[in-house]
Amino acid sequence: MPALPARARYGPGIAAAILITSVLLPPVAAYARQYAYAQALQFLIFAVAGPALLVLGTPGRSRPPAWRPGRGGRRGGPGGRAAVRLVAFIAVAISWRFPVTVNALARNPALVAAEMVTLLAAGTGVWLELVSTPAAPGQLPRPARAAMAAAAMWTIWILAYLTGMSGASWFAAYHHGAPGSLSTAGAAERGQPVGAVLFRAVFAEAEEVGEGRQLRRAGR
Repeated sequence: MPALPARARYGPGIAAAILITSVLLPPVAAYARQYAYAQALQFLIFAVAGPALLVLGTPGRSRPPAWRPGRGGRRGGPGGRAAVRLVAFIAVAISWRFPVTVNALARNPALVAAEMVTLLAAGTGVWLELVSTPAAPGQLPRPARAAMAAAAMWTIWILAYLTGMSGASWFAAYHHGAPGSLSTAGAAERGQPVGAVLFRAVFAEAEEVGEGRQLRRAGR
């Protein structure tokens, strides 16, 4: 894979800023307080697309995360750090999909800022583990990173299908139709599988980028 021009490396980060800003401003922000499908889209951008693009567009992101001393002054391995980041992501994602919190987002727009900050932070922690250079010291091996991506992806799938399989509406504060001709019966639960697919697709692309970088360095 050819090396990207220096300016192009900032493209994903710029795209992340535009994407996140777009769901915080009208008309999307207004729709996200009224329609379940729009709120699900906002959640996916905060939890998946935004963090992925931010990490991919961060200069120097391929440097391995620093190891912290473990007990007795020994260096701690990457597995513990990755596990903490994964558990944090799962906990934060689930907490923002509880019916009580989703309904509160419709009634209190100020909570969207807290949702954005916590989901971006948790998602970025996961993506830092997934897209760093595969062979770098202190980095998870590829099978462990694939398992980590799968766990995060299935968290989103499970949240979506719990909502979809429920016979009652979990989000009473939202309309379950849509403006214009869009039909969104069940769109909230359909939107989250899209995020899971996006999560897996971007991880696959990150693997390709990392391997291409490694091959270019080996050929020098």
